[in-house]
Amino acid sequence: MGIPIISPSATLLSAAGLVIVLAIFKFRNRRTLPYPPGPPGEFLIGHLRVIPFEDSPTAYLNWGREYKSDVLYFNTLRQPIIVLNSVKACVDLLDKRGANYADRPRFVLLELLGWGMTLTWLRWSPKMQQHRKMLQSPFAKSKVSVYQSLQMKETHRLVKGMMKSPLEWELELRRFAIAVVANVSYGVDINTVDHQWVDLSDAAGYATSHAGAPGGTIVDRFPPVRYLPDWLPGLRALKYAHDNKSAIVNMHEIPYQGALREMEEGVTNPSFIHNLLEKYRSNEKEGLPNDFTLADIKGSAAAIIIAGSETTMTTLVVFILMMMCNPEVQKKAQVEIDAAIGSDRLPEFEDIEGLTYLNYIRLENCTLVTTWNTPSKLERRRNVFAMHRDPDVYSNPYDFSPDRYIPKSEGGLGEAFPVGNFGFGRRVCPGQYLANNTVSMVMATMLSTLNIDWPVGPSGKPTPFEPGWSKIGQYHPLEFQCTMEPRSEKAKDLVYKSI
Repeated sequence: MGIPIISPSATLLSAAGLVIVLAIFKFRNRRTLPYPPGPPGEFLIGHLRVIPFEDSPTAYLNWGREYKSDVLYFNTLRQPIIVLNSVKACVDLLDKRGANYADRPRFVLLELLGWGMTLTWLRWSPKMQQHRKMLQSPFAKSKVSVYQSLQMKETHRLVKGMMKSPLEWELELRRFAIAVVANVSYGVDINTVDHQWVDLSDAAGYATSHAGAPGGTIVDRFPPVRYLPDWLPGLRALKYAHDNKSAIVNMHEIPYQGALREMEEGVTNPSFIHNLLEKYRSNEKEGLPNDFTLADIKGSAAAIIIAGSETTMTTLVVFILMMMCNPEVQKKAQVEIDAAIGSDRLPEFEDIEGLTYLNYIRLENCTLVTTWNTPSKLERRRNVFAMHRDPDVYSNPYDFSPDRYIPKSEGGLGEAFPVGNFGFGRRVCPGQYLANNTVSMVMATMLSTLNIDWPVGPSGKPTPFEPGWSKIGQYHPLEFQCTMEPRSEKAKDLVYKSI
């Protein structure tokens, strides 16, 4: 098929029509009550060009100071955006009045990609509440201890892989990030870095993260656009959804079909999806109604995979980077672990609560990750950067400093623990307890058994460098190398014998 030719007159008419639609929306949506303060916008497009594409959290923080408000208002192409710059504002609006502010815009592009039936993107509705209930129950604080043996096994497998192939630590970490949630969700053992599911997760994560900011594409702003041919000018996002939908569909379908086959073969597997499918089939046999559909089962199980693996991967990559860049923090944590555990065994979950400084590291590390990775282009934005990096609240706010949490009675600064790393109100992450346990065990085991240092340079010695960060879209460290060595032969032996 040839390339369709669009005449200049048709293009002009389309552009004129878009301007007219924008104008109509602008005047139809005038309100009588005032909005919160914010910088001036531009005619029709509002703050589309005012909000910086790069490093917008800092801009929000500065505007908050300029307008002396922790709640700001913006508008881009008729979509209102409310930015919350403080913990108090989030608690007042999202926690105390959660029923009013639990909704979010419809993310049409993500629906086209295949994420329509997933808790993260569902609007506030009985369906969203149903999915939340399905996911909350197995991941409640009182129940996640059942996953501890799995988390320890996978942690030992991770550290053993890092010791055997230190230059491929990122591959080992990628396997680990999906291994825990894949086992919890589908009962699948991801035991090699080239397992099919690692590629499935990577492809789905890439397709999702490169689709553009949720709610910010032309398809999201004008949903009828989804029915237009994707070769029309300006519909890059629509074409992207059509071209990449298969990655998301595979992430849903392939694991789901595998679970169905196991059930047909009589395989007993107490995973999230198997438990739901057993309940669904049992109700069908007894003629009882099901509260959820097969699509609900697929969507909720896939949500565990994509949400859990991506956040775990990013959090632990940042942890490794911070330990490399802050050797004094690494050493202090190792001294605490050695004093509490000794050198004759590996850390266990019973040890974690008593490792105070390690928990400060986890808090500071998770804060750094969520500071740079709050959702963008949503109807409301939590500016975690402003909450956790406000110089009026935190000293040296741009430093990685777990010491900031040491109580004043112990000679520290006694700065406030971060609040809201897993969200607020009725959108708080249901997997937070599982995630914290996973991250804590990995950090404790790595620090107990490994020394993390700068990569060896031409001189044959560890050579520091300035780490790079991507500050566009979802912030993350750029690829980097490091040195990982067992702290001792005994530590290496413990790891190798653990699995």
